[in-house]
Amino acid sequence: MLVPLFPLISIGNDGVIDIIPSAEGLSKASTRVLLNTAYPNTVELFDRNNGKWKYRQVSAELKNNWLTKILAITVHNPILCAEVIWTFNSNYRLPELKEKIRECVDKDDDIITQFEGADIIKAAIGKAINFNEVMDVLNKYLFEVEPEQLWQEQEMRGK
Repeated sequence: MLVPLFPLISIGNDGVIDIIPSAEGLSKASTRVLLNTAYPNTVELFDRNNGKWKYRQVSAELKNNWLTKILAITVHNPILCAEVIWTFNSNYRLPELKEKIRECVDKDDDIITQFEGADIIKAAIGKAINFNEVMDVLNKYLFEVEPEQLWQEQEMRGK
């Protein structure tokens, strides 16, 4: 079975960026997520091997009936063990990934830009020359933020 090379950068149609560090992070899912068959079509996953992927999660524990659906959206949305089915879509080039991230920054409503301005983040993405450097930028400004370091950099730019 063909699988992506982790970590993955997940980019949603809604402009949400996420990092999926390993397959273990997808081994469990809520009932509501498992029932939402449209979700996998709203996310593109980019791996470090220049592969673009889609995935869907399935679970033998899921009872797909009307009662489960009603309960999942109201009061009972248990987490179930899930198996991931990977679909390789195509190869990508780094400029495509960088452009998708810049579009997310432009769509952002103060989540991506909560610690640094959009222009700074987009410039850093523009300078990245490989997947690892893109990951470093995302971690620096979005996922593994060290606010004191960013404040020092902002002060230096202000001088």
